Order: sequence, then C-alpha cells, then structure tokens
Amino acid sequence: MAFFLRLLGADQLALIVYGQTFNNETTGELQIVLRNLERYWSCHRSPPVYPSSIGNGTGDWNIAYEQARTLVAQMTNDEKNNITYSFQSTSNGCSGNLGAVPRLGFPGLHVGVAWNPDLARKRGQYMGAEFKRKSIHIALGPVVGPLGRVAPGGGNWEGFSSDHYLCGKLAYETIVGMHNEQETDRNPSVYLATSVSSNIDNRTMHKLYPWPFQDTVKAGVGPVMCSYNRVNNSYACHNSKVLNGLLNTELGFQGYALTDWYAQHTGVASANAGLDMSMPLADSNGSMAQLRLDDMATRIVATWYNFAKIDSPEANVPVSLREPHEIVNARDPASESIIFPGAVEGHVLVKVKAALPLKKPKILSLFGYDTTATLINSQTPPFAFQQGLGSNTAAYIDALFNTFQCQAKLDGIYLSWDFYSQNLRVNTASEACIVFVNEQFSEDWDRPRLTDSYSDPLITDVAAKCNNTIIEYTNITAVIYAHIMYGKQSPSSRLPYTGAKDPGDYGTLLNPVYLDNSSMYYAQSNLTEGGYINYRHYITNNLVPRYKFGYRLIYSTFDYRDLRVQVLDLAWKSYLPPGSEFYNTTEPKPPGGLDSLWDEVATVSFTVTNTGVVDAAEVAQLVLRVFHKQTIRLGKSLDLHFHLTRRDLSQWGVVTQQWVLRQGIYKAMIGKTVLDM
Repeated sequence: MAFFLRLLGADQLALIVYGQTFNNETTGELQIVLRNLERYWSCHRSPPVYPSSIGNGTGDWNIAYEQARTLVAQMTNDEKNNITYSFQSTSNGCSGNLGAVPRLGFPGLHVGVAWNPDLARKRGQYMGAEFKRKSIHIALGPVVGPLGRVAPGGGNWEGFSSDHYLCGKLAYETIVGMHNEQETDRNPSVYLATSVSSNIDNRTMHKLYPWPFQDTVKAGVGPVMCSYNRVNNSYACHNSKVLNGLLNTELGFQGYALTDWYAQHTGVASANAGLDMSMPLADSNGSMAQLRLDDMATRIVATWYNFAKIDSPEANVPVSLREPHEIVNARDPASESIIFPGAVEGHVLVKVKAALPLKKPKILSLFGYDTTATLINSQTPPFAFQQGLGSNTAAYIDALFNTFQCQAKLDGIYLSWDFYSQNLRVNTASEACIVFVNEQFSEDWDRPRLTDSYSDPLITDVAAKCNNTIIEYTNITAVIYAHIMYGKQSPSSRLPYTGAKDPGDYGTLLNPVYLDNSSMYYAQSNLTEGGYINYRHYITNNLVPRYKFGYRLIYSTFDYRDLRVQVLDLAWKSYLPPGSEFYNTTEPKPPGGLDSLWDEVATVSFTVTNTGVVDAAEVAQLVLRVFHKQTIRLGKSLDLHFHLTRRDLSQWGVVTQQWVLRQGIYKAMIGKTVLDM
C-alpha cells in the first residue's frame, strides 16, 4: 500500500478512498485518513520480533565468518552501507550490482517434474558452473515459495511442486549441486502480488510454507529473497516475525536476506526487522544501530567468502547481447548427459488407450502451434520459453517437427501436417494424429482461467476428425506432455500437483485475491485452509480428482509388498526435541534448526517388483515424507529402506513454540500416489 500510494497523486488517492476529489483545503484531511488506514492495517497484526539475530557463523560458516568479521572491521560505515544495496550498472547486463570496496579487495557482487533428486543435484552442479564462468555471484534460484496454493497462480511454475516436502528435497539437492562448484550464492525466493496480505496462522506458518526454506538453509543457502506481498499485514521485507523470528532465529539462517526488486518500503525499519540487502536501491530515512549495520555487512561478506569466488571476474555479462561484446561460452558438453534425461523425465503420460508407443504408422499427422520453433528467437512475443524469473533466450531449439521428420525418414512413413489452417485439414487415413500445444505462464500475472480458449478448440477439432488423437474426448486415446512417443524410453515421471475434474473443486483455492476499491487497497487473503492445499484439499473434502498428485502411466507395472517398520531403539522419543532447552526464543539455532530434528528415528522397508513387460523407472513414495526413483529391470525386485527423521514425525506446538513428538500410532503408507496407498 505504501509503495502504491507513492505512485498516486492526491486526487487519485481521494478517488480511491472517498470516491471524489478534494481541493487544497481538504488534502490534509485525506493524508490523515491514509495514515490512519496504514496504521490500522499494519500495526500489531504480525507479532514483532526484535532485535535482529546476529549471524554467529556456526557449522560450515565458521571460517567464512571469521574472515568476514576481519574484513568488515576495516570498513568505514559508508563502505558497509555501500555493499547493502544494489544499483543497475551501465557496464554489464546483470539485474543488480552491489557496491565494491576496492581498497580492501571486495569486488561487489552480480545478481544475475522429474521426482529425481540425483538429477536435481547434477543439474544444479552444471548450472552453478555456468554462472561461475559468466562471473555471476548470485543466482536467483531455486524458487521454493510458490506451492501452488491458488490453482491459476502465475508463479506456480517457478517452483518444483505443490508439496512442501518434494519441493524442499529437490531444492536441497539443487543447492548441494551448486555447492560442488563453489560458485555462486543461492537464492530461493517467493513472488506474490504487491500489497495483498497473506494472513496465516502460527501452525501453518511453520509446518507448510517454511518447510522447503528449512531444507535450503540446511543445505547452506547464501541469500534468501523476501517477497512483494504482506504477511499478516506486514510487508514481507519489513516483517520481523518472518525475517528475525522464523528465518534468522528458528532456522538459524547464516546468509543474508535481500528484497525482490523494489519490494522495500522503509529504510532503517526494514533493516531492524532483519533485511540485509535492498534491490535495486535502498531508502535511508533514519539512523541505524552500529551492531545491525555490522551484522548486515558481515552476513554479505561471509556469503561471498563461503561461495562466490569467481575465476574470471572480467568476463562480465554484456548490457546488450545485440551490441559487440566478448562471447563467453559457459556451456559444458558434459551437461548433455543431464539435459536430455531431464527433458525426458520432465514429461508425464496421463492417459493412454493402446495409442503409445508408436510402431511405425504408415501415415502420421501433426498439428499445433507448438510443433515448430518461434520465428524470432528473443524475449518478445511469441515466446519459446517462460517469462519472468529464470527466463532466457535459447542458444538453439530442437523443434518437435524436425524430430518427427527425422524419425519419419528412418521409418519410411508418410508425414502429414497442418500448422496454419483455422479449419484443420486432417488426413482421414492417418493412423495417429498428434497435437502439440502449450500454455503461457508469467510471474507478472495470474491465469484468467484454467482452460485454454485457443488450444482446447484446436484439440477437439483434430479429435473429431481423427480416431487416434494423441494429446477428455471420446476419440482422444492419449494425453502426453511430449516425447516418449516411440517407446525408446518408458515415461517415469509423476504429476507434482493435482488435476481437478471441475474448476469448482478447488473451492476458495481457485481465485486469487486482488486489490480493489472495496478493500481500500488493503486486500486480505486469509489462508483459512491451513495446510490443506492441493492434494490435501482433495482428501480432506472427499473430492475425486481427474489426475491425482503423483499420478502417471508408464509402459510397465510394479508390485509393492513386504512392508516393514522399525523404530530405532536409540532414538530419543522425548516430547520436545533434545537440545531445545539450550536455546531461548531469541537465540539463533544451528543452520536448518535444531540438530536433533534431523536425527533418524524410524526405518520403513519394502520391496518393489517390476511385473510389466519392459524395463522402467518407478517412483516409490512414503506419503509424503520420503520418495525414491530408480530403474528396475523387467522381472527384478528392489528392496528399499526409507529413513524417517524426528522432523518428519513432529508437529508444531503453538503453545510450546517447538516441534513436538506426540505419543500415538503413526501409519506408514507406501504406494504410487497419495490415493493409492
């Protein structure tokens, strides 16, 4: 609200609040009303947590903090302040640049569905190497904030999954992979609409949304980004409960917190609430305690020491790729071993009636605007890739049309296509028709609807004219998100979210909350569902989805048997986690929280057998605390042992403000999806 108001004149503000304009004599009255509104909505709704926790350099951060304290002690206050905010440089194309301290040698910093943790780790390693070769210190990822609470949310695609455990596991492995390159800071972030307040209770605040952030802190994440929206009516980048309380104290975060672009609304007050760095400029509207300024600078420099040494600092990202510049090819040919499996495992087969795999059809027809590459390879429409965070311009595109042409030549078949006509011309002799479509997502807006008014008629048109259409309709025999058409590899991935039969099944989770005049531009998004989002929403409300969370079809079948559970004799089974007595509510915990939360307390074992017709990979789940993906040869079995930590079995106690382990019966359910246990 405060940021929004600064963009409007007095007459516009009056129209918003009163529905009429005022003359100069009444403008003062308007300002008083607006100040009272801000005070009413913002004060004492999110619990204050002060002072900000001082980074103590525990664990793997010890040496980096010692080096950082030595360097920061030599800086003037102006130099310390200079490295806590960024600016847009005219000498490189990075999104943000921090001020340097040349006399001390601090260079400043540059910001620049597979269910497979091993793949996530290797992907992170190669991505980290590319950032390093491009001289970029801070990678804006991975993203763990959007859990897909609201179905049409524009930023849902930026995260890994709507499940907090799956999201946290893949983010952890990504960060560890980047660690192996010792290249860049990592930066999980969250994007929501400016000024909308996400109002959340204490239990949900701990057990759902911070879960993947806790994994990233345990993995040793460098920076964490605060978002645009309010949390319990306090801006996320000015929220002492979130930054000081949750992040720095409970999770023991040792890195630094920075804003999303222009998400800071106050100066010193934000710093006192736990903000360490502003993007891209900082406000300065008051005096700051020396201890807080020193801690901000130390957290930033310690992160640089810990991760961000650059081999070739002169290899800057150019301001414009269209202007003459030094070309730095950061790609590693070895990454091909990850890129292709990642593409294959990133697609899910959800419906098939003997349509796949294809077996040399005599005539094959292709349709859809997504079959060919865009006419222009750029970040302007039409888009070949996503928009917003992480978007880029591809070095090359393997168009689907080209792939099918090559396969048709090898098989000696006739290939028919129509990518242009409004009334599609379908060869009635086609043994199979394939339709390629997509849907545009962007962090800049939410989807207006779950259906696609352009693609749906295209699909139904082809299905009405072709008895074997691959892309629910009576003639449609398969729905697939690309590849695996010819059975060269069995699909193995699972849906990381739930697909509804009817949009109304999402209930209050269907439509986002928007700013409007009726809310006086203090829109309230009340998360009254608690932790029951996505598949938990369906289970709680006895709804049957079209496609279950974790659903997929493959070219084989698997049998689960011999479930065994063992509670470890040496595991501490106390109500409160061991070691909690040594920390008060304001003392920072070790990175990732109390060490005892990560202690193993039980093991769940079972056997999976490939009973199908081909070798294939299976994703076995202990819903949902552990999962494992591995290829099992035809007729062979795999013994799996899932280890559960105290954290996995604990619940958040709103009275004790601790993770508590309650006495009782804990059911261990294994299977393929959350509804097939």
